Amino acid sequence: NFRPTSQPAPLEIHIQSYGIPHFLSMMTAMAKPADLIISSVPPDKPGIVFVPSGKQCQSSTLDILAYCVPGDYEDKFWNVNLEDISSHLNIIQENSLVESLLHGIGYYHEALILKSKRL
Repeated sequence: NFRPTSQPAPLEIHIQSYGIPHFLSMMTAMAKPADLIISSVPPDKPGIVFVPSGKQCQSSTLDILAYCVPGDYEDKFWNVNLEDISSHLNIIQENSLVESLLHGIGYYHEALILKSKRL
């Protein structure tokens, strides 16, 4: 473990619990609150969400993207130029990862292809 003074940047942790016994229902119920919390982070700051598996990683990403699509919010997590990352997007073979990156959301899990992991 590291001492709090050794962190290069301040870290803010938000923990919220749910009492829903069915796992998939609980993860679905957590998507909207997670989107609201991520949206409260300043646009120039990164945010990270941890989920228990690679499959849930993709599912949670799609749930959060679903909350972004209505209205003018579909690119609310986007803070770079498309030209800056377009060459990298051509390397990625997972269509769902490319689609989420186009909206400013990336994900990482063990089952990703090695080329995608290196990016």
